[in-house]
Amino acid sequence: MKQFLKFTLATIVGIFITTILGILLLFVVVGLVSNSNEGTTVLKPNSVYQIDLEGALVDRSQDNSFSEALSKAMGKDSESSIGLDDILDN
Repeated sequence: MKQFLKFTLATIVGIFITTILGILLLFVVVGLVSNSNEGTTVLKPNSVYQIDLEGALVDRSQDNSFSEALSKAMGKDSESSIGLDDILDN
């Protein structure tokens, strides 16, 4: 009976620690993804809109927030590609 209680308590503690670590990991991933979004800019009349065209220019860009967040978390510079559809939308 003593062994059963010991293993049951160890399982409960393991589930508790795993849940806490999972929630913390979820907060980190959500924080990185939400931080990567840039706010919208409102242009006033008679203002000039300047676009910095660094990186590759492709016809249609692919949004891959997970890889961008992962490369930012690891401190790597990801190669940015701007899509023509993004430029026209802006």
